[in-house]
Amino acid sequence: MIRKLRIALSVLASPTMAEPFSNTGYTLVCDETGCTVFSAGFPLNVANDGSTPARIIANLANLDTLTAVNMKGDLGELAESSAPLTLTVFSVNTDDLYQDRLRYSPGGWKPKGDEATFSVRVHGVQWQEVSGGDVTAPF
Repeated sequence: MIRKLRIALSVLASPTMAEPFSNTGYTLVCDETGCTVFSAGFPLNVANDGSTPARIIANLANLDTLTAVNMKGDLGELAESSAPLTLTVFSVNTDDLYQDRLRYSPGGWKPKGDEATFSVRVHGVQWQEVSGGDVTAPF
């Protein structure tokens, strides 16, 4: 009896088990392996391996980069900087306040009138602080 209880508890405590996920995010990129969306501060990988319906992968792939989406599914184990996401439902978030700002902010930015070597490079939802030509802090 105690052995069965230990096994049950270890399975329930396993970090590899998926947990329900419901959040908003932004599409980043899709290729033959699947799609990457950004949500909750992390890139989430929606694999094209049959775990997410093919129609959802195809619909994500047809969206423009940095389209705001509402998502529901199961979130897998969080790795160092990303996690797998199995999507069951998604829709375009037409009320998102930041989509256009994210789409039009990529590039290099330098303080106006500042001759210093400090700048910021923006790509998608990630940016890098650059000083003297070297990346000093990625976000």
